[in-house]
Amino acid sequence: MNDLTDRLRSSIWTMGIQAAGTVLAFTSTWVLTQVMTPEGFGKFTVALAITSIVGLFGLRGLDQLSNRFIVEYSLNDDLQKASTFEWWVIRSTVMGTCAVSAITVAVTLLINRDWLIDSGFLSMLIGLPFMNYTMTCRGRLIARRRTIVGQMPEQVIRPLLIITIALCAWYATGGTITPLVAGTFVLAACVGMAAWHVVTCKPYRGKRESATTPGAWYRISIPLMASYGTFLLMNRTDLLLIAALIGDASAGTYAVAVRIAAVLRLPLFATQQVFSRDLVGAGQETRIEQLATAARRTCLIAGTTSLLGFAAVFVALPFVLRLFGPTYEAGMPVVWILGATHVFAAFLGPSGRLLGLNDGHRVMAGLILCATTINLALGWMLIPFWGIVAAAIVTGCSTLLWKLVAAIVIHRRFGFFMPFTVKVNSKVGEG
Repeated sequence: MNDLTDRLRSSIWTMGIQAAGTVLAFTSTWVLTQVMTPEGFGKFTVALAITSIVGLFGLRGLDQLSNRFIVEYSLNDDLQKASTFEWWVIRSTVMGTCAVSAITVAVTLLINRDWLIDSGFLSMLIGLPFMNYTMTCRGRLIARRRTIVGQMPEQVIRPLLIITIALCAWYATGGTITPLVAGTFVLAACVGMAAWHVVTCKPYRGKRESATTPGAWYRISIPLMASYGTFLLMNRTDLLLIAALIGDASAGTYAVAVRIAAVLRLPLFATQQVFSRDLVGAGQETRIEQLATAARRTCLIAGTTSLLGFAAVFVALPFVLRLFGPTYEAGMPVVWILGATHVFAAFLGPSGRLLGLNDGHRVMAGLILCATTINLALGWMLIPFWGIVAAAIVTGCSTLLWKLVAAIVIHRRFGFFMPFTVKVNSKVGEG
């Protein structure tokens, strides 16, 4: 019971820092919508979405690999291997991201040179190595149970820097800020986040050995990249389709609505971070009872909190959208649809994280790839007729589809169905 109390306390603290980050992120989004035109804000959000997809190829799943192997090595007191692995992750992340960013710049120059500069995309790509370094450090800190410190850059430092720089730029120019200028805000925020981790994320002090297993690490990291990459692509496909089919202004409205609905994802994200060590350790040591308990607690805590949050959003949404302006009030149906999706997804628990941390990343990649294909096909057909509401419906349905199928896969593999624990098998793979 004491262990559960400690986890609840950690979960509350994690949700608290993310709630503070959400308030700051709302503020930064609101500032950007006020100092930019709807078309400019839409162009900026599209460039930001593409940057996150490009960054994934530089990261190559190494942040998730940090979550897994640093836990495994530290539990076995193998600090030498943990130290070797950490430095390999840092070096591979920075070098890989620089290479991917350079290739992306070259390709975009050939396709649309003006968009590369005017949208702020070039500035974001320059900041990408700093951003990916931050992501790997976050995984390392979470693995050491320093979740709050690991979340600080993304939740607090980045939005604070964007708010400060945006207001200063708006005051200095006395007019509307362009996406090009806004892109420099992202670059500055990425540098600030990396600086935070240079100070706080000290490496293990174990003597490093020569990296004799990078091939084995890559064989796991690449499927992880594929699984989380398809998940990220599914969450960005709708925005990119809206920009391509009905314009940047609608993409900006949809982006604001998605930001509001994403509040209801925080409980699941926070609780699965807190229980991540259990989700790894139980799977590796085949203690399925422990795995089922950790997963079930995550489901119930996250689902209940998301449901309460949905009620709060229901009351506050008209006032929140009014703050952004009349252009963005059209996003209200999108918030309802995506918000309900996040609540149901929270009750279905950390299915993606559980599979990814227990050698199920290939299955997860296949499920999300199917959902992404459905999302893309239906979105291409329906968005021109129903606009952003069609995008929300298609995204919600495809998300719940892969979550439900993943829950069935977990039941067959591990012997329990989230959020309800049924008869549990004694060993992994007997389900």
